[in-house]
Amino acid sequence: MLAPVTARQLRLRPVDCKSSKKKFLNNYGRMLAVEARCPSWKINQQKVVEILNFFKIANADIEPGGHDWPAIERSIHSNQRAFAGIGPKMMCVKANAMYGPKGAVSPGLMEPK
Repeated sequence: MLAPVTARQLRLRPVDCKSSKKKFLNNYGRMLAVEARCPSWKINQQKVVEILNFFKIANADIEPGGHDWPAIERSIHSNQRAFAGIGPKMMCVKANAMYGPKGAVSPGLMEPK
């Protein structure tokens, strides 16, 4: 069983939680867009579950039709347009740079397949 992630571990103050949740949903949409274009990286589901638990987001809320899906879908579409000219090899380089073990955006949220 996974240990719950606390606000202290994420270095969040209570007032930061709403904007941090919004950032996570945006990042999740970006990761879905990256994952669709990169054949060698995938979303680290264990890390995502930890974040979902922290923000008290149900799995159903991030699926199509769910409460938080519209924000994720906007991010997916925006990032699909932004990534349109990027090939699979470069997209995988970006996946590692943004979300890999030492990623600049959210380290560890993506992992090699």
